[in-house]
Amino acid sequence: MVRFKQFSGTGSELEKAVNAWLGEYEPDVTQMVQTVNTDGKITLCLLFDESFRGQEIRLASERVITAPTAPTIPEEAMRDKPIAVPQEPGQYTSDSRTG
Repeated sequence: MVRFKQFSGTGSELEKAVNAWLGEYEPDVTQMVQTVNTDGKITLCLLFDESFRGQEIRLASERVITAPTAPTIPEEAMRDKPIAVPQEPGQYTSDSRTG
């Protein structure tokens, strides 16, 4: 799948950002367009195919974002003793029957 990446900045800061991205994600760049804005900043647009390494990095970062950071049940609300399970389905245990 073809992806899009855009950078904007001036001289050395733009070069450092692009080189860091190229070094980390190792994309297969298919097309690049460079535009100089009226304020002197350069906008660099890239079309690229995602490398295997880039895909691993992207998927790992997406998993980190969606993973819950805390348990859904507070630890103090958890039961201290184990739950008794009946031997046969439909039977009651002494803990589950409410008089």
